[in-house]
Amino acid sequence: MKKTKGKTKSSVSKESKELKNNAKRRKQTSSHRIEEPAVSRKRPKRAAACTDFKEKLVPLSEKSSVLESKNEQFADEEIIAIHLTHEQEGRPNRRLTDFVVHDANGMPRPLEMIEVDDMFISGLILPLEGSPEQEKEKCIRCEGFGRIEGWSISGYEDGSPVVWLTTDIADYDCLRPASSYKKFYDRFFEKAYTCIEVYKKLSKSSGGNPDITLDELLAGVVRSMTGRKCFSGAASIKDFVISHGEFIYNQLIGLDDTSKKNDQKFADLPVLLALKDKSRKHGNYVLAKAASSCGNLTICPKVGGTESTMLLSNSSSSGAEEDEDAKLARLLQEEEYWQSTKKQKKSKGSASSSNTIYIKINEDEIANDYPLPAFYSHSDEETDEYVAIDSDEHIMVDPDDLPKRMLHNWSLYNSDSRLISLELLPMKPCEDIDVTIFGSGRMTEDDGSGFHLENDPDQSSSGGSGAQDDVGLPIFLSAIKEWMIEFGSSVVFISIRTDMAWYRLGKPSNKYSPWYKPVLKTAKLARSIITLLKEQSRVSRLSFADVIRKISEFKKDDHGYISHDPAAVERYVVVHGQIILQLFAEFPDEKIKKCAFVSAIVRGEVIAVGGAVLVEVDESNELPLIYFVEYMFETSDGSKMFHGRMMQQGHQTVLGNAANEREVFLRNECMNYDLQDVKQAIVVELRKTPWGHRHRKDNANTDRIDRARAEDRKRKGLPLEYYCRSLYWPERGAFFSLTHDTMGLGSGVCHSCKIKEAEMEKDIFKVNSSMTRFVLLGIEYSVNDFVYASPYHFTIERETETFKGGRNVGLKAYVVCQLLEIIVQKEPQRAEARFTQVKVRRFFRPEDVSSEKAYCSDIREIYYSEDMHLLPAEAIEGKCEVRKKNDIPTCSAVAIFDHIFFCEHLYDPSTGSLKQLPANIKMRYSIGTAESDAASRKRKGKCKEGEDEVERERKASQERRLATLDIFAGCGGLSEGLQHAGISSTKWAIEYEEPAGEAFKLNNPTSLVFINNCNVILRAAMEKCGDAYECISTTEAIELAASLDKKVINDLPVPGQVDFINGGPPCQGFSGMNRFSQSTWSKVQCEMILAFLSFVDYFRPKYFLLENVRNFVSFNKGQTFRLTLASLLEMGYQVRFGILEAGAYGVSQSRKRVFIWAASPDEILPEWPEPMHVFAAPELKVMLSENLHYAAVRSTASGAPFRAITVRDTIGDLPAVGNGASKTILEYKNDPISWFQKKIRGETAVLTDHISKEMNELNLIRCQKIPKQPGSDWRDLPDEKIKLSTGQVVDLIPWCLPNTAKRHNQWKGLFGRLDWEGNFPTSITDPQPMGKVGMCFHPEQDRILTVRECARSQGFPDSYKFAGNIQHKHRQIGNAVPPPLAYALGTKLKEAMNKKAK
Repeated sequence: MKKTKGKTKSSVSKESKELKNNAKRRKQTSSHRIEEPAVSRKRPKRAAACTDFKEKLVPLSEKSSVLESKNEQFADEEIIAIHLTHEQEGRPNRRLTDFVVHDANGMPRPLEMIEVDDMFISGLILPLEGSPEQEKEKCIRCEGFGRIEGWSISGYEDGSPVVWLTTDIADYDCLRPASSYKKFYDRFFEKAYTCIEVYKKLSKSSGGNPDITLDELLAGVVRSMTGRKCFSGAASIKDFVISHGEFIYNQLIGLDDTSKKNDQKFADLPVLLALKDKSRKHGNYVLAKAASSCGNLTICPKVGGTESTMLLSNSSSSGAEEDEDAKLARLLQEEEYWQSTKKQKKSKGSASSSNTIYIKINEDEIANDYPLPAFYSHSDEETDEYVAIDSDEHIMVDPDDLPKRMLHNWSLYNSDSRLISLELLPMKPCEDIDVTIFGSGRMTEDDGSGFHLENDPDQSSSGGSGAQDDVGLPIFLSAIKEWMIEFGSSVVFISIRTDMAWYRLGKPSNKYSPWYKPVLKTAKLARSIITLLKEQSRVSRLSFADVIRKISEFKKDDHGYISHDPAAVERYVVVHGQIILQLFAEFPDEKIKKCAFVSAIVRGEVIAVGGAVLVEVDESNELPLIYFVEYMFETSDGSKMFHGRMMQQGHQTVLGNAANEREVFLRNECMNYDLQDVKQAIVVELRKTPWGHRHRKDNANTDRIDRARAEDRKRKGLPLEYYCRSLYWPERGAFFSLTHDTMGLGSGVCHSCKIKEAEMEKDIFKVNSSMTRFVLLGIEYSVNDFVYASPYHFTIERETETFKGGRNVGLKAYVVCQLLEIIVQKEPQRAEARFTQVKVRRFFRPEDVSSEKAYCSDIREIYYSEDMHLLPAEAIEGKCEVRKKNDIPTCSAVAIFDHIFFCEHLYDPSTGSLKQLPANIKMRYSIGTAESDAASRKRKGKCKEGEDEVERERKASQERRLATLDIFAGCGGLSEGLQHAGISSTKWAIEYEEPAGEAFKLNNPTSLVFINNCNVILRAAMEKCGDAYECISTTEAIELAASLDKKVINDLPVPGQVDFINGGPPCQGFSGMNRFSQSTWSKVQCEMILAFLSFVDYFRPKYFLLENVRNFVSFNKGQTFRLTLASLLEMGYQVRFGILEAGAYGVSQSRKRVFIWAASPDEILPEWPEPMHVFAAPELKVMLSENLHYAAVRSTASGAPFRAITVRDTIGDLPAVGNGASKTILEYKNDPISWFQKKIRGETAVLTDHISKEMNELNLIRCQKIPKQPGSDWRDLPDEKIKLSTGQVVDLIPWCLPNTAKRHNQWKGLFGRLDWEGNFPTSITDPQPMGKVGMCFHPEQDRILTVRECARSQGFPDSYKFAGNIQHKHRQIGNAVPPPLAYALGTKLKEAMNKKAK
């Protein structure tokens, strides 16, 4: 087998040419061949036919017209292709797709040319049966094979034609021709399809009737084939059936040999004989003989219990040879006739579509004007229209030349027999009709009668047609193609057209009359409007609104009366506009035709690239889906398609009921749809409003006008018009600005498809041929790379402590390994991750040795070992680096976000020995990222040059920082982390509580801190800029703003100065820690959210960050959260939301917080920081809708780059103090031990705020009796009474705890002692043993945690200062954002800004 990349169809190998020559020689001796036994020709009763013809036909330039072919297997000989597509006993059967039948010169030819010339096949050969995956693997392209010995048709019993081609070697089920060959193949397939349809009408086994007449047969076949794209209408189908009647006859009589003894033979059926005779009489001799030569009959007997299938073959060894010149002439003329028919259809279709507008009427919009659903009952007396009207004399005639008839006592209905309005059908013929309407009634000759305008529709038409309910031939019509209204002086004529005739409508049936009244009512209204316009001296001056107003003034006895309510009149005129427009179009006065009224009511459904449509996907859905049209294309079978991106209505997003009903959001979900699936085109405006504080007022005025217009349309009952300005990406928990330059290009390229393809590419596992690299989840790994591996592939038993505060005990960080070898069980090209193994060297961590070793070691240190492992490739979690210790980047932050380790020691797990890395072990450190010695010295400030460069970098960094306003600043935890990340410079801060404001000043001496109510500050800032009239404030706020000192007012920021607003509005109203969440104070906290958003609305910063407690997303049933998002989107921001666990970012505390990012349309929305530490928390999800949730980051409970920070890591170096310790300045006494302690101390020389709340005597005794063991709490207290110093005897265990424990989860954690190896619970504003978080006792000392210990649990450096008394300080710490978490967020903001700068 030879594989050829990029081989084209025109390249025929030398062997293929030889094969063709051999085939020609075989043809000359074919009459002497011995036929193979029939038993070997086993075929399925019905071969699977491909119905997916949705290839996208995108116009290509000349340069791109030659495409590189996909990797396909090529076979130079047919026998090789047969062998490669599965070996089987007996004669081979295969499927054939993408095929071309051609002559020896490679020129495509019709299939029937097999009769007159040697024909060959080029195409893809597939196994007869198999899954799509197997097809891809066993798909063999073979070119120029054959010669074709004959063709066959099967599939009669299953009702679907299967065409077979036969060579000397195999039989081929023809699935799908190549696109270039389709025009040759269509005619033969339609002939086969017609044979099947005739068989179904005549075979008793298929529910047919062999005793029907020829007219009945033709009518039935025409009706069943109506709608096939190859035919222009019923007449062309009937003509096709008759012209190929002899072909059909010869096919069906071949089935007689396998019929049962008592079955009626097809050869004896009068109807088939009549069809054959009619075919011979039809046209000239050559055309009549087009299908008479059918070749030999081959019978496939029953094999293995399978019912036999008849195959009528057109073989070159036919007994009755026709002169080859006559054959060729016959086939060429037949082909020419077929092509002329198709051209006629195409020209008719294009003419109709270019000259008319199909106004799609929404059935829901007109439903109120019609009665409740009812159904039509057919009568056995009804005759098929195809039988009742002889069409022989008007085959393929112009519609205007069709015969004219009258229809009385009539009804119209759809395919389900439900009565349906004529309005739903276009009044002019159109290819894109999305509804099919049939009719029944009594047919008579046209007597010229119509409907008198003065009459009620229940009364008779003129000319006495009402007396003809029982007169005429009962008939049921084929599909109605168009209808029309004509006016006489006082009579209206309504006519409908089918493919067979025109029918003037008389009186409808009593049951259908209510469906006819609105049509006549609208016709009369149109006549009244035309009369009204004719009476105007200057009709062009009369607007649409003027006409509506005048119609509403009609009296009730006027023919055109609708309502006295102008809104009701406008609704009626718009939704029934098709009838009115048609009558205006037929009116001879050009001024009337083109008046303003007509222009206003045109609602033509123009589906265009860049527009939006409603798609009815599933009837069970309450609402149809909205799709944005990216491009349109036509499939190989002629279906008109469009590729669209979903647009989701606001209430279907996370916004829920907070969304604007008119706003829709683009999604990255895209799909192909048939244009027939379009329910209607809708208006969706893609908005891109000017951004910035300068445009705020203009944008607000524009929005106000837009809302007023929308309300006005709603009052009038007009259709909703939508707008879209954001992309909703629920998988990323974000709303992004629209990328207008990638939308609606019409180029056949979809931005969403590209995103999907990129995501799918990440899922593909690849191994290179030399097996030195592989790609897993989009990351490339090479031999000698350092990688993370899941810890649970190293026989580690996970500990299962569940006590509160010790939740991280037993969790393991990823194992750092070095990739040594890639072992693939299959060929690299077919490798799968689950069957691929990697050999790795394991590096151990200090925590693998002991907890003591972990405590005193750098968190980034690892140990070399000779421990080798074979792991599945799926165990690899990511890449990291191992460098020399001197090459580790320096960072003063407690948080760590570099995947960099250092190694200086060798560890032997078998002996537990740890020693310096021997000189003979040559570590292959990570390359390409280490700094030079000179650069390192400069960075560390070891030389004058280095000092200058550091200073320059510091100044440049300050210039790049965002000018920041911190609202609800507290003591400054959020600002501390963001500033440390090098992205923010907090120039202004607002804080209501004076001690917290003073603490902010102490730590940010250059910031302007306003200790006041934020509403007062906003009022004052707006007054300063002359915008006070826009500010809605209380009287108190106005007075307080007016009383501010002049210096304070001068220091206030103005719009344009603030780049970044951040803050955490008071959270007690949302927090689960607050036991008074229904109080008035909590409601005030909710109002603070609105005040916060008002700052953003006024200043319009580039970026915005909101922090709050986890319950913020569910408080008030999620309404506050949804309104916050909706408000930011309304301002024009991009928005991202999510919940983060602070413990995963380098603090020893469980603290779950909601964050909302917002970025202006021109900026890049920051991503979420990667969690770096293991922490026992689940995925923190936000509910987007009833069945959809989103998690910002993954849970690290199963592994992360670094271990969890423990209580010992955090406070183990602090000196012992007692209950109520109050000395604010102490000496450390000990050096820092852990990595965290070294970072948190920094250059601080003295210890501050190591002070503890004083417990009363009883609680101190309880604390002393709590065991100094992990997880101990009140349940470990002895059940006894104690005597206090006052002489009072009390219970040691508070009475309320054991008596209410069942209702409160056993009050776990109250009077709880921390675990050295565990973590802190959530830091709160008032630690106390009976509080919500009662685990507040030191692991070894009998006291409550000190202020400094709580500050360290939050990640505040020891240099950070707090203000006020001890209660104030605890409150400042408990309300703060952990600085390491803020630092993590700041690094991602910095990344986003740097990305934009590039």
